[in-house]
Amino acid sequence: MRKKTLFMMLCGAALGVMLVGCGYKDSDSKMESEDKVAESSEAAQTAEEENDKATETPVPTEAGEEEDGVEETKREGKYEICIDKKIQIDGSQERFRILANPEKANDVKMTVGEAGVELERVSIDASSSVTKVKVRDCTGDGKEDIVLKLFGGASGAYNEIQILTKEKGKWKEVPFPRELWEDDAISFEKEGKKMRIGVSGTKEEKVVSGSADDEWGVRTRTCKVGKDGEVTIVYGVRRGDDVNNIVGKIKLTMRYDKAAKAFKIGKTAFSF
Repeated sequence: MRKKTLFMMLCGAALGVMLVGCGYKDSDSKMESEDKVAESSEAAQTAEEENDKATETPVPTEAGEEEDGVEETKREGKYEICIDKKIQIDGSQERFRILANPEKANDVKMTVGEAGVELERVSIDASSSVTKVKVRDCTGDGKEDIVLKLFGGASGAYNEIQILTKEKGKWKEVPFPRELWEDDAISFEKEGKKMRIGVSGTKEEKVVSGSADDEWGVRTRTCKVGKDGEVTIVYGVRRGDDVNNIVGKIKLTMRYDKAAKAFKIGKTAFSF
């Protein structure tokens, strides 16, 4: 079991190839309306994700594990094989692989068929691992892209995604605003008895009533990709000593910008 845990941590560290406030509810009717809209939207997204399960390609998170409990780490030279899976994309079957060097976190190979993938960044969060692989047109060019969903954090409370697209015959990672994956993506600033909550890289912010003396922070981060290619990131905000006391959410929606060849933040919604 210890061997399996270490292996997953190493693979997760390399995989990061991307990959990748609080207060009381306002009493006014406008805030209540925002809450209902946010809850309705999240429910719709959850239902959509459930419907997607039939088309998702599950990824083995325990490479080489045998049914009798004997575990074998598969290797290829100096690399450990984190993923070796066949996927259906644009009507053809491709072999998708991620190989990680356990001695060097940034030494990662990712391939689709025989082609390598040009990566944007490497996360060294050793607790992350890929949990889902799906295909979907996220860039609006009529061709399917590869979506990787990562599951990380000490309790698995943080999601990250990586989207791979094919451009001029070459596979590459589509950039996201880097600050979204940082620990300070959401900022908290005391203002008397209130808390000012902001989103890094944007001018969006909200002042929330409540006890500013309590500890505020982000407890969860959930990422979803809709059928239309829209990406949603929801941050769960906690207040007080109980880290599971989620008192509000911040929802960001993004779409691919063809001119910038990257995802950009479109709307920001606060629900407290």
